[in-house]
Amino acid sequence: MKILFTVVMAISLMSVSLAEISNKNLEELKKQASRVLSVSNVTVPSRVDDVFPAISKLPGSDHCVVLVPMQGCDKWLIARMRDELSSTLGIPVYVQTIDVVYPEASRSAYNSAIVQLRAKIKAQLNNPLALMLMEQYGYKAEDFESDEKLIRIAQKTLAMQNPEAAKKLVDEIERLKLEESQWDAGILKAVLFNSVKSYRRENVVYLAITPVDIYSNGKKFVLGSTDGFGGVVSYYRLASDFAKDSPKQDRLAKRTKMQCLSSLGDVLGVGLCSNPTCARAYPKSLAEHDAKSGELCNQCSSAFKKVFESK
Repeated sequence: MKILFTVVMAISLMSVSLAEISNKNLEELKKQASRVLSVSNVTVPSRVDDVFPAISKLPGSDHCVVLVPMQGCDKWLIARMRDELSSTLGIPVYVQTIDVVYPEASRSAYNSAIVQLRAKIKAQLNNPLALMLMEQYGYKAEDFESDEKLIRIAQKTLAMQNPEAAKKLVDEIERLKLEESQWDAGILKAVLFNSVKSYRRENVVYLAITPVDIYSNGKKFVLGSTDGFGGVVSYYRLASDFAKDSPKQDRLAKRTKMQCLSSLGDVLGVGLCSNPTCARAYPKSLAEHDAKSGELCNQCSSAFKKVFESK
C-alpha cells in the first residue's frame, strides 16, 4: 500500500494547490460575475430592422465595414456600433452573421488544474505495484486521459485515506469550472476568415465583436487583434468599472466604438495616434479610455478619409 499512499499524498497536495488557486481568485470571480450581470440585465428595445442577415458578398467596390457578432454578442451593442461607426467614418457599415461551431476556450483554470492533476498521478504509476493496484481497483491506463474518469479515480483513491479531502478536491475542481475562460484571438480570427473568405472583396473590412475574453501571442489579454482582412474586438474587459452616475450601455458603447476604430485603423494602415483625446489614442487604463472624446481627431479623420477615397 506504500505506492497507493504516495499517490494519495500527491492528490492531497494537488487539492491544497487547487484550494489556494480558488481562494486567490474567488473575489475576482465575484467581481466578474457582478460585472457581467450588471451589463446583461439592462434591456434595450430591439429595432424592427435589427434582423441581421447571413454572411454574403456585398456588391460594388467602395470601402465598407462588415461587423460580425460572435459567441453571443449583444444585439443592441453591435447594432449601435453599426450606426455609430458608419456616422463617424462616413462609409457603409453592415452587420452579417456566421453559422459556425466555436472552439472551446484555450485557457482556463479548470484545464490547467486537470493537466497538473493528471501529471502528478501519472508520475506515481511507474512502479509495478502501482499497476497492480490499478488492476485491483479496475483502473486502466487510458482512463487517465478522460477528465471525468481522472477526477473520479482521484476522488476514489483519496477517499480511501481521507474522505473529507476527497470531497474538497472535487468541490474545488467544480469551482474552477466557473472561473472565466479565455479564447485565443488567433483562433477566432481564423474562424472569421474561413467564414468570410468566399464572400470577400477588395475594400471590405470584416470585424468580429465578441463578449468573451481574448488573448494573443502570450499576452495576458487583448482588447482587439487584427490581420490584413479584419480582426476581432472583445468588449469583455470594457464592461467593467462602470460609474454609478453614468448609463452602463452608453459607457460600454463608447468604449467598444473606440476599440473598433483603433482596430479598423490597424487594418487600414492608419498610423498610431498620440492625441490623448482621440478615440484611437492608446489608453493606459479604463479611466484614460473614458476621458477620451470618443471621436476621431482631425488627423485620424483625414487619414481614414484618404484611405476611403482610394480604390
